[in-house]
Amino acid sequence: MAQSQPQCTYANLYGPTEISDVCTYYIVDRPFKDSDSLPIGKACENMRIIILNEKNEIAKTNEQGEICVIGTGVSLGYWNNPEITQKAFIQNPVNPYYEERIYRTGDLAYVNDEGLIIYLGRMDNQVKVKGNRIELGEIENAAMCVGGVKGACAVFDEKNQKIVLFIESCEAFRLRKLNLELKKYIPNYMLPGDLVVMEKFPHTANDKIDRVTLKKSLG
Repeated sequence: MAQSQPQCTYANLYGPTEISDVCTYYIVDRPFKDSDSLPIGKACENMRIIILNEKNEIAKTNEQGEICVIGTGVSLGYWNNPEITQKAFIQNPVNPYYEERIYRTGDLAYVNDEGLIIYLGRMDNQVKVKGNRIELGEIENAAMCVGGVKGACAVFDEKNQKIVLFIESCEAFRLRKLNLELKKYIPNYMLPGDLVVMEKFPHTANDKIDRVTLKKSLG
């Protein structure tokens, strides 16, 4: 798109519904490969972003953590759902001095050496396999870099303790051949243990990939 419309300014925006608007932005100022992570950038005006690690401390540079949002856009909570509200909208754990509500997004990210936030995916899409912590979204992103793959969804099969990769494609893929391609983008311990090829993924009412249905199909 940038090649066909070079006069336009392109931006990558990030903002959960609970923030009522976008809270970070990145002005795309250079070409990106399909395998590159496009930053979600820095906080918008009147908003602040902190990345909290597992100890509820500010994550260091390149350390993964949860995106937490502070600022005027943060909503009051979920309608008629105080239990979930209390879990997601909390006092800032790194600010013991005065009241400051933050929203815990459940999204994983890190701040790179340039001070830009790199989005990784949902925390509930993170699994541990043979001692290695794996973000399923990274596998999906890698699969989307392979020619002929139109869609990708990685799930964890708890029963057999392996990652199953669903891909949307009209081509006849085999696991071994696909993994040879995936090795260009992800380490060996992240490679899927099984592959399911479908012409069309099931979708939810919100037009998102129906991960629950795909996982149930494993039996």
